[in-house]
Amino acid sequence: MINKQEVIEKIEKEKSNLNAWEDLTRNRALDDALAIVRKLDEPEKPVVPQFVADWIVVCKENLALSLATAMNPIVLKNNNQSEKTINWFKSPKNQETFAKAWLYGYEVEKEKLYTVEFPNPNRADVSLVLGVYNGGKVAMFANYTDNWKYKEQYQLTEAEIKKDFDWAWQFAKEVEEVEE
Repeated sequence: MINKQEVIEKIEKEKSNLNAWEDLTRNRALDDALAIVRKLDEPEKPVVPQFVADWIVVCKENLALSLATAMNPIVLKNNNQSEKTINWFKSPKNQETFAKAWLYGYEVEKEKLYTVEFPNPNRADVSLVLGVYNGGKVAMFANYTDNWKYKEQYQLTEAEIKKDFDWAWQFAKEVEEVEE
């Protein structure tokens, strides 16, 4: 299936850089066609959680399943999908979102990020925090500056925190999105 942007790009390539009468007339006709194409409505891409996006990729690329089969709870279970994924499909609204994502493409929902700072009664100038080090492992770090919260290394997902530091979830604070 060709999308609106691809049509625009193909028409743009047909334009001529020459100033001959025929070329100018042709370019004007192509500009008129572009104006029409730009007015076309395209279905909005739905936003889905990462686990749904992962399932779409598995279904289309690895299993070559149909849309109806991809939403079947038995197929989900037989392909080791989590209870979270299976439960997501129980909602009719989510089934519709999945069908739209399957047909029109999708955007992945941004996962919430958190910082974790532990109380440190012995040294006010040192923050004890969770962060990711090379290899993607989460560990506790000592920080001597106040700007650690803004560094990507210390912004973790709930799953990253709870994997090895479930007890630390009580200290998690959601990262505020910064307007660019």
